[in-house]
Amino acid sequence: SQLDMIHNWDAEDVDNTHRAHLRSLQDLGWGFGRGFEGAKPFPIRIVFVSRRPYSTSSGKRSTSRLIGNEDQIMAMLRRLPDSTTQLIDFAALRLSEQLRMITEQTDILIGMHGAGLTWTAVLPPHAALIELWPQPLGVWRCFEHISSWAGVLYRRWAAPSARKNDITNINVNELKVIMEDVLPAVRERVMRMPRRAS
Repeated sequence: SQLDMIHNWDAEDVDNTHRAHLRSLQDLGWGFGRGFEGAKPFPIRIVFVSRRPYSTSSGKRSTSRLIGNEDQIMAMLRRLPDSTTQLIDFAALRLSEQLRMITEQTDILIGMHGAGLTWTAVLPPHAALIELWPQPLGVWRCFEHISSWAGVLYRRWAAPSARKNDITNINVNELKVIMEDVLPAVRERVMRMPRRAS
């Protein structure tokens, strides 16, 4: 099975897979040639994943791990210097549109723990994932591990409540501190990317 294949991967397999991912991005020309226009820095592109109620395959309505203060988070993100922010709902996008969004329009991906963060595996190598977690304990580190395999930066914000709630209000000030740390790190990684020969 695919799960058995993943479990049987060794460090060399992971490294080779990551190198192949980088080569595919280079072949597509993604991200090359980005830089400074005069003294003005290029904007870092932030994608914030909205999590909405959805219906499961059994028809049950699910409201797990919703974010209660998306508007406040978006207001904070949009005030960050030299950056742009998009709020997206993966459920509203075709698979090809999701892939294009992640590989071509994302430098920093932010979202609540959930299947949508699996796209971290194909983020550009300079990018970062900020995972939001609805409780302080019981953290599943799957997306942290995917970030490591993909070579992208990883940060986590966890709610202080000991109870896993359906709706989590993110501490905007704490998230801002994380963003102020991650933004310059991502910008530096972009600048270190090799430039494509003309």
